[in-house]
Amino acid sequence: MKQAGIEEGREVLVSILRACSREGDVEEAERAWLKLLSIDGNLPTQAFVYRMEVFAKVGEHMKCLEIFREMQERLGCATVAAYHKIMEVLCQAQDMELAELLMQEFIESGMKPLMQGFIYLMNMYLYLNLHDKLKSAFSACLETCQPNRTICNIYLDSLVKSGDLDKAEETFNHMYRDKVVGVNTRSCNIILKGYLSSGDYMKAEKIYDLMCQKKYDIESSLMGKLEYVLSLTRKEVKKPVLAYWYMYGGHRTSSKDILLKLKGSREGVEKVVKTLKAKSLNCRVKGKGNVFWIGFLGSDSTWFWKLVEPYILDDLKDFLRAGDQSWGNNAVETQNISFDDGSDSDEPASEYIDIDNS
Repeated sequence: MKQAGIEEGREVLVSILRACSREGDVEEAERAWLKLLSIDGNLPTQAFVYRMEVFAKVGEHMKCLEIFREMQERLGCATVAAYHKIMEVLCQAQDMELAELLMQEFIESGMKPLMQGFIYLMNMYLYLNLHDKLKSAFSACLETCQPNRTICNIYLDSLVKSGDLDKAEETFNHMYRDKVVGVNTRSCNIILKGYLSSGDYMKAEKIYDLMCQKKYDIESSLMGKLEYVLSLTRKEVKKPVLAYWYMYGGHRTSSKDILLKLKGSREGVEKVVKTLKAKSLNCRVKGKGNVFWIGFLGSDSTWFWKLVEPYILDDLKDFLRAGDQSWGNNAVETQNISFDDGSDSDEPASEYIDIDNS
């Protein structure tokens, strides 16, 4: 610049710091900073932020905090942009103690807006699976900020990951009804993942319909399970789909009966049962709340196994062929399920779902 006859005044030096912040050029940034210090007048607030960004690029979050404190000392206070930047840096470094301290300081400063700081903090909690802390941060955010879609999506994601699907559904529905917040591709993929993971295929289908209507992309990791859902509810049930269902949501009792778990409404389960019967798969159903077990009993279980065995993974065949075997908690869940009372044996498909209200 000197060779071109350009004076390195305050504005030029700030521009140099901005360029250094993109590249992480510490040496050139410090040269420009020292030059700024030698110029009479107040230091530009943005220069501190750019300098923090330079050291954040090279992973020195404590140096960033040092620059933030220097800003407070030299100027009397930090700016909102500086608070946002230091929160971003500390949360990316997962320095939870310092991040929480700075967020509390930010809140007490009375400065606005606080939203971006809460977003950084909650994203850190989400990454660390600290769902109780995230919930508390979300509550604090609601006390001081107008919620937006980004912050609600983080909270929704936390609810799904922590297994609180009822609250997740309530939150999603609230977002959907709120014209200011609304839902987007991420919102729908989060709740879709929750429904699929919990086996609530009927609700998953409704979200799928919504996403098709809105032309939202579905995450590739969900497509396999989703195709299984649609096969269950919309088309003739195919043998590979039944095999997948048995491997990941089934249980074989000590008496060799086969039980398949399904979550949803009574009407939705009846639809699945009718589809199974259309494939000559006779079954009976027991349900409690929104959880149902479809039972293939006696010779029907033998017929079911013959249909699905070719599609069962080789490593699982012996395991699933044996009696009283299942994945996860299915064995515990089915301990009180009994199909021996005969109360529903001769009823038509639309009437023989036996609901256990105990």
